[in-house]
Amino acid sequence: NRVNGVAAVTVVATKLANANTIAVSQGIRQAMATLQPSLPQGMHLDVISDAAKYTQQSFNTIQATLPHLIRQRSGKIVTVTSELALVGRAGLAAYAASKAGVIGLTKSLARELAPLGINVNAVAPGPTDTEMLRSNPAFRDENKANIPLGRWGHPRDIALTVLFLASADSDYYAGQVLSPNGGVVM
Repeated sequence: NRVNGVAAVTVVATKLANANTIAVSQGIRQAMATLQPSLPQGMHLDVISDAAKYTQQSFNTIQATLPHLIRQRSGKIVTVTSELALVGRAGLAAYAASKAGVIGLTKSLARELAPLGINVNAVAPGPTDTEMLRSNPAFRDENKANIPLGRWGHPRDIALTVLFLASADSDYYAGQVLSPNGGVVM
């Protein structure tokens, strides 16, 4: 929630007085065909509500850091979204919508904060070799053949992209979405 987010950011900003970068990642994992005629008992599918909730969490985290970054008149904000926000995927409407919301948030904040010396950009990873991917063998096996580079992304691929956007090497980047995805989205 927003109160806990502000408290956490205040602690970090106090302990790391010269911190000038925040990376924000929120997500959901709800695979369900949107047109499924009936849902299992007790389950609901509210794509708009789910997407808004996770976009709001990203916004709250960023908003909590802004006083610190504005005081410095510099900083980097890197949001983490997904290549599925760019292309969608059947059965993942809530996930794709939440990640697309983060892209819109990123681009809007980039325009608003750039004059204050704060760069806002996004990383939209493609399929990455994580526990979530390993836990879904059907998806993993079916989709690896669709990656032009022939391999899953490594967490290091994503981390290096975030590090680039957090570095001085990206000082002329604002509102951009970098997508390390092995060529899945071109």
